[in-house]
Amino acid sequence: MRELLGNEELPLFFEALERLPHHPNKSLRLNPRVPNARSLAESMGVRFFDPVSWYPDGYFFDRDSLERPQTNPLIGAGVVYIQEASAMEPVSMLDVQPGMQVLDLCAAPGGKSSQILDRLWNETSLSGHLVACEVNGLRVRKLDAMLARWGADAVSVVSPPIAASRESLPAVFDRVLVDAPCGSESFFSKRKDARNDLSDRETLRNQKIQTGLVHQGLDSLKPGGVMIYSTCTYSRQENEAVVEKVISERSDVELVMDQRRWPHRDGVPGGYWAKLAKKPSSLNQVGALTPQDWIAARSAKLFHRESDDYRDLMRNKSATPGGASMLELSDRDASLFLQRQWNSDVTERVAIYWRNLPLGFFRPKKGIRSYEFPSEI
Repeated sequence: MRELLGNEELPLFFEALERLPHHPNKSLRLNPRVPNARSLAESMGVRFFDPVSWYPDGYFFDRDSLERPQTNPLIGAGVVYIQEASAMEPVSMLDVQPGMQVLDLCAAPGGKSSQILDRLWNETSLSGHLVACEVNGLRVRKLDAMLARWGADAVSVVSPPIAASRESLPAVFDRVLVDAPCGSESFFSKRKDARNDLSDRETLRNQKIQTGLVHQGLDSLKPGGVMIYSTCTYSRQENEAVVEKVISERSDVELVMDQRRWPHRDGVPGGYWAKLAKKPSSLNQVGALTPQDWIAARSAKLFHRESDDYRDLMRNKSATPGGASMLELSDRDASLFLQRQWNSDVTERVAIYWRNLPLGFFRPKKGIRSYEFPSEI
């Protein structure tokens, strides 16, 4: 760290780390598909501060004003998503446009994938397609649940084997995000016990994984396409050195720009991103290949844990699929429902709504209460 910041700036960095856990500001994103999302959040007591300058739907807010996030209907209805401001920037720089084919290669827990889907939204519908990829079996559950709750459409959540042959990956995507696993040094503000530098062995292991992922992302990118590589760590070996290594190993890519965020400079935990462009090719491209061809080449399995009824309910916001009637809950009862503690004397399956927004389904079955919404929040 001293090599990056120098003797004068290093104490400021650690002082900012100490302050971050106690700072009243956190950050969230509003769901652009929810009408008047900010007004709804404010009516639930959320106190907004300044917008996040690098992301249009991001805001800083008073962390104490959003009570019990795990069971708050603002979260359960997909109105807001709590996300570090620095983590919003990579997707902003990816410049996703409606109609594009996009790959998120390390997608869990889903915050950046949901950002990509927001960018594919053209005010009335989603246009284009996202492949959200996660190799970890536990994390892919959270990814699938988060995107379903957000009202995702035009997305394939896939869980491929860890190993991949680079030669087998077709270049079908207009944009690729590689938010790579890393040393997670930006979490130092929450974990004082982890504030020792990673060992050289751990750093080299991370760098090897990251370099492989960047190559996979670039191989999957169309000529003329753009890729963002990002981490939530400070180490040069896991950031600039990875980009330099990849560029030295291939002739079809160039660095457009890169950026760091620091707690003492920007008031956020921080991290790194680099924007890479794949050079246009004079070779004729096979136009018939699609993201589904990439999924097949990667031997990836579609992950589809949440029910189709729940997905349709959250996606359409007003329809009640599955032949269920509709039941509107108060703020208190909506929170109890998300805690799986709400009960009712209804005798048939009902779609549960809160302030005209869906939360899931409730079904009494043989005296047992059944709550149909993701357990992963």
